[in-house]
Amino acid sequence: MSTDNHFFSDLKHVEAELTYLTPMAEKLVSYAYEPPLGVPRSNGKYEKHKVPIHNARAISDQVSLERQGFDFAAHT
Repeated sequence: MSTDNHFFSDLKHVEAELTYLTPMAEKLVSYAYEPPLGVPRSNGKYEKHKVPIHNARAISDQVSLERQGFDFAAHT
């Protein structure tokens, strides 16, 4: 994904707090059913990060999956 911050710098944005799974050495376990007695439903640890979410509609014709890591799809 592109790290060119100037590409998005003039776009309107909102700040939002998103929750990310933190890196861990052990394999992530998340039970979709009741786990065994004494075992937590998940061993994942999460962190919240405040990030900008840009409105990239104005530059949708300049965005590509290969350069920015996302693309736009028309929906009617």
